[in-house]
Amino acid sequence: MKRKIIFKNIVLLVMVFVIVLIFIFQSNKDKRSPVVVLPAPPTTESLSESEFGTGYPKTIIIPSVEVRARVENVGVTESGNMDVPEDYDDVGWFRHGARPGSPGSAVIAGHLDTGRGQPAVFYNLSGIKIGDEVFIEDDTGEVLRFVVSGYRLVDYENPPDDLLREIFSAEGERSRLVLITCDGDWVPEEKTYTSRFIVFADLVV
Repeated sequence: MKRKIIFKNIVLLVMVFVIVLIFIFQSNKDKRSPVVVLPAPPTTESLSESEFGTGYPKTIIIPSVEVRARVENVGVTESGNMDVPEDYDDVGWFRHGARPGSPGSAVIAGHLDTGRGQPAVFYNLSGIKIGDEVFIEDDTGEVLRFVVSGYRLVDYENPPDDLLREIFSAEGERSRLVLITCDGDWVPEEKTYTSRFIVFADLVV
């Protein structure tokens, strides 16, 4: 009788072990890696972290979608796209464009989910509404207040040229904040999503 119980326990343990192995294999099979955001304007500028002075964004706060995150400084990838933050809980500010609060569009991107499909910093961004507030705190302690004025869903493969110019414009009299994250369907072979969700917010002075 004892031998039967021991044998059953061994069989049960083996089955559990096999199930765990299958789960790990399936998880790694569709492991998602950081993806590029959108094509950015060409630039030869290259700034290191130590070269940034004061007045640069350090924290973003969006109360309506429960976001409070550290801001990384990101540039351009080898393929010519805006880069992404290294940490899934951070956002990335496009350092070759305008600073938040300066004339032009300050662009900030964040991941929708993590490398294993878990929620990342901008997982709830699509729930944002016109009139919602976005706060940027810089490295001097100053807090800038932006109000959402619009949002747009665009195809990742074919974003409109005029929209790209608007997003990455470092010129103009008004100060805007542009937030970008993934949306649409996941494409495993390309390790990216089919769309990008873009939010526009205006500085309130």
